[in-house]
Amino acid sequence: MLRLLYHSPTLSIEADEYHGWLYANWRHVPGLPAVQGGCAAILDCLQQTGYCRILNDNRLVCSLWAEAAEWVGRTFMPQLDAAGVRHLAWINARSMYGRLSSSQAVAYTERPHTRLFDDYAEAVAWLRAAEGP
Repeated sequence: MLRLLYHSPTLSIEADEYHGWLYANWRHVPGLPAVQGGCAAILDCLQQTGYCRILNDNRLVCSLWAEAAEWVGRTFMPQLDAAGVRHLAWINARSMYGRLSSSQAVAYTERPHTRLFDDYAEAVAWLRAAEGP
């Protein structure tokens, strides 16, 4: 069961109570301010739920967000680690430019354990197998 925790034009966040993780569904073309606002909302939702896993879906991101990629990798991912997140399954954007930005963000990341996927079902299977409540 999914329970909506947050919604904006660029991001919706749902608690997947069955699996025990956050589902973050990004849309459109996120610039740095939108990404930072969405990331702050994710941190708030983690505090509400106590989850340690995130399914981060970028399939609807249609453009390059390179200006935010380094910030995500160097600033936000350590914040996720400090908040207790241990596993993040990141579903790639369908666009080549969106995929490039995701890869760039993950390249800066040591923790949480993050893996990129092209397929939703594969991302879910990996996250289900990951340790966590």
